[in-house]
Amino acid sequence: MPWTDYQIWQRFLLSSSALFDSYSYDVLLSIGAPPASVADPAMLRMWRENTSKRMDAVARKGDVLTIIEVRELATWQTIGQVLGYQTLAEREFADEHWSRPMIVTGGIAAGVEPAIHAQHITLIVLPPEH
Repeated sequence: MPWTDYQIWQRFLLSSSALFDSYSYDVLLSIGAPPASVADPAMLRMWRENTSKRMDAVARKGDVLTIIEVRELATWQTIGQVLGYQTLAEREFADEHWSRPMIVTGGIAAGVEPAIHAQHITLIVLPPEH
């Protein structure tokens, strides 16, 4: 997570919106099987780490998981990223219960907020620091 996003995350953890039981960070999501020619366990692990997508955070509340994408500025790309992660996570961890994803941000690019709401993504916009 870039430093500017990390600062947003730290502010989120101090907010009343951070009411989860626990968090996991930098959670890997596979995007498919490695090539058949990769058989060495160390190479398989390296392949997975280099090709996987990484969720900023996954929060747990009871038995429900929530993907959290943290951005200094939420953009169109942020929507696509969090929805893509949601799709991959629901497939890879099909036995888990997933809520709609969440974007935690310090600001929103012009025109993006209606699309966030239309996709039923939870949006937390933190107030500016004083």
